[in-house]
Amino acid sequence: MTRGLRLIGLIASAGTLSFVSSQAQPAASVSQGAHRVMLGVIDPDPAAFDRLTGHHHSLHLSFSFGSRELLEADAAAGRITVITLAPNGFSSAAIANGAADSKLVEQARIANDFGDPVWIRAFRRIAIIMRGGSVEELDDQLGQAGLPSLKADRADISASGNVKLLWNPQGEGSPNVAGNRPRDYWPGPAFVDYLGDDLYEIRGKASWATMDAFYKAFPKPFVVGEWAPWGYDSPDFARRMFAWARSHPRTIGLIYFNRGWSGGGGTFALKSKPRTLAVYRQAARQLVFQTG
Repeated sequence: MTRGLRLIGLIASAGTLSFVSSQAQPAASVSQGAHRVMLGVIDPDPAAFDRLTGHHHSLHLSFSFGSRELLEADAAAGRITVITLAPNGFSSAAIANGAADSKLVEQARIANDFGDPVWIRAFRRIAIIMRGGSVEELDDQLGQAGLPSLKADRADISASGNVKLLWNPQGEGSPNVAGNRPRDYWPGPAFVDYLGDDLYEIRGKASWATMDAFYKAFPKPFVVGEWAPWGYDSPDFARRMFAWARSHPRTIGLIYFNRGWSGGGGTFALKSKPRTLAVYRQAARQLVFQTG
């Protein structure tokens, strides 16, 4: 599920679709004082994950539409909602050409009217619409990006400045061949505030070198958008992940994939990995992860 969503951006044609990112001021500042890393979770019940780990998670990544109710619930709990936008039933090309604009405009209005930071993982067209502005401004920006004009409700979208977009492909393409790697889809620094990668350990292997290279290639604040050992207990992987976040000073977010919205079979569930959970609880107590 998570890989499929991410791959949308790596199979799109360069210049037509691109993943985009942006920056937010979270519950605790990430730009002032000592290095701080916000911990986050993918789980419909983030409070349960807080209780499991003994740590408050400032980022809540959702694969569902970002309703006002979701944003309010997260804000009340001191969390920033991170929304993965992948409109169902639309191909990448259809989204780029405006077929999903009505849904995007609806999400843009909710996010901009909310008043608190909202992060969104998205394509270039989505980024332009999510940031808001007058119809004339949006059409101009879309045109400069080589994309069709807005095809939905053509009323201005209030631009709050609180909607931030996260450019979060994988660190390598799938398939990992020339022309299908992250740098081939780089939308340019004007679109990107936060950079993200996903890293899973599968059968004892994780692409650390790839994430290192990705981190170095684009000098932006960095978020590990998804991570977990894939189906087994791996305390060494968790230990190394927390150490990586500490040792890379541009890292501002580390989001554990605990449970998807479909329920799933518990492949990543931390409660089923007692040694990994013990490492997580201990590492989360370190000062760098104390962000609120």
